[in-house]
Amino acid sequence: MEYDTIFAAARRAGNELALVDAGRLSRTVAKAAALLRENAGKVLAANALDLEAMDADSPMRDRLRLTAERIASIAADMESVAGLPSPQGETIAEWTRPNGMTLRKVRVPFGVVGMICEARPNVTADIFSLSMKTGNACVLKGGSDARRSNEAIAALLNRMTTLTGGASGLTGIPRKVTLSIALVSAIVAIALAAFFKSSKYGRQCIALKGDELAAKAMGIHVTRIKMIAFLLSVALTSYSGVLYAFYMSYVDPSGFGWKKSADWVIMVFFGGVNSLTGSTLGAFILSALPQMLRDLQNYRYVIYAVLVLLILNFKPSGLLGEWELTPRHIRDTYRRLRSKINTKKEG
Repeated sequence: MEYDTIFAAARRAGNELALVDAGRLSRTVAKAAALLRENAGKVLAANALDLEAMDADSPMRDRLRLTAERIASIAADMESVAGLPSPQGETIAEWTRPNGMTLRKVRVPFGVVGMICEARPNVTADIFSLSMKTGNACVLKGGSDARRSNEAIAALLNRMTTLTGGASGLTGIPRKVTLSIALVSAIVAIALAAFFKSSKYGRQCIALKGDELAAKAMGIHVTRIKMIAFLLSVALTSYSGVLYAFYMSYVDPSGFGWKKSADWVIMVFFGGVNSLTGSTLGAFILSALPQMLRDLQNYRYVIYAVLVLLILNFKPSGLLGEWELTPRHIRDTYRRLRSKINTKKEG
């Protein structure tokens, strides 16, 4: 790659990093430290090749050498940098001019930092940490003696940002999804799930849930039915992720931890494990409830937890159990209401 191309890419990266939240930058550095610890063996193998190519009596041999202890120390230093307060946005001076205008001197990123080093592979990780923490891009020129070591460390760091954005997530996603698109998508997804549940495959899934051995004895192909259900759920989940990304314009992996998975499971149990209507109702209630109680600050989570525990304790099958809202239920309800109205009129 030509230097002009490298510097232009670094300039663009610096502009983007300057807009990234300081907390995400710190988490990126911490994640990089963990990645270095986990892949210490690969870095040591590359470093061994550099040492083999260097003269045995070279004075730079010791600074080039990496060991498991030195890599652990480098990772610890990166974690220390991640824990430091961010200098971005700090006001270091402020004064007011005679005309009343207030001026402030605020710390901002440089944009791009250049670094040249010889036979010091640890600098690759060090400069990455300092640059990322301060919201700067960096162009590093390492010595040929440490080429393989530098490339191994850089390859680990690049794994965090090339495809998924690493701990920093994906940014700049165009907002293409509107509320109407989300609503139509939800209706279609619910309809697909309802059709699947009422199909022979759905009935076979219910049979498998009740007693897998008995279902197998009845001639149900267990593996095939499980795979069909898995593929349908994966397709719906993937489409939901696309909607989320193109609505939020940003995807952060920290937002999809175990807590989010637990929330989804609770929604299903809250509404009714065997009821598509109940699961939909549970998702709506438990998604809206924290927002409705937001004026109560921290008490809203207590109320949320108590409500969920009461439902799970006194109604283990969920709010609706196995009851489904089908066109037949709607038709029968309409007929009953109409019959009552006619009876009152006649009376």
